[in-house]
Amino acid sequence: MQVKSLLSQVRAAELLAAIGAKVVLGARRSDHLARIVYQIQQNGGEAAFLAVDVTRRGDRTELKALAVERFGKLDVMINNAGISR
Repeated sequence: MQVKSLLSQVRAAELLAAIGAKVVLGARRSDHLARIVYQIQQNGGEAAFLAVDVTRRGDRTELKALAVERFGKLDVMINNAGISR
């Protein structure tokens, strides 16, 4: 993943959390997700994460279930998956 793309995704999650959104993040690299969620929580936001592969339907279903379980509902889902060559 390009650094610029990763930074854009982190900023989007942090900005949404800063305005009160409850954020659930999903990606293959749970170490990155844990850092982002920690930062959001340290700034007073609410966030959770799950390591997922968005090419797998079951993983996407689990991510949605986490959002509903943790925060009661899912209002918006943003998919920013890409292909690396």
